[in-house]
Amino acid sequence: MGLGFKKPVMLANATNFDTLHTMLRWKLHFIFFLGISLVFTSGCQSMSERRRDESLTSTLALYGKVLRWQGPHEQGSMLANPEQTPKNRGITVTSYKVVSSPVKNGENSAHQTAAIEYVHHDRQVIKRVIDQQIWEYDTENQIWLRANRPPRMPR
Repeated sequence: MGLGFKKPVMLANATNFDTLHTMLRWKLHFIFFLGISLVFTSGCQSMSERRRDESLTSTLALYGKVLRWQGPHEQGSMLANPEQTPKNRGITVTSYKVVSSPVKNGENSAHQTAAIEYVHHDRQVIKRVIDQQIWEYDTENQIWLRANRPPRMPR
C-alpha cells in the first residue's frame, strides 16, 4: 500500500511541474516578443530620424554644388520662397566651403554657415561673403528647403 500512495503523489507533482513549466514558458515567450517589439518600434523611429539626417546632408551638399557649378541664379528649387532667387546671372562662384557643420534645431530645422567666394563676370575680382543658412524640413514633400534669403553678392 505504501507504493500505491507514492505513485499518485508523484503524478500530481509531475502534473503541477508541467503546468508551472508551461506557465513559465508562456511568460518567457511573452517577455521575448514584448522586447522584440520594443526594439523594432524604437528602431523605426531612429531609422526615420536617420533618413531625415541623411536627407539634410545630401541636400546641403547638393546646394553647394548648385551654387558652384550652376550659379546662384539656379538655387530657386531649393528655397522655401523661390521668389528670393538671385536674378543676376553674371556671377560665378569660385569657392564654396562649409565653415560650421550643420546643427539641428529640433526635428525640422537646421542651420549651417558657409563661405562663398565669387566673381562678377565684368569685374573679375574675387569677393567673399559669409552665408548663414537656415534650413527647414517640409514634412509634406519630405524635403529640406532653405528658409532664409540667400546672401547678397555685392560688386
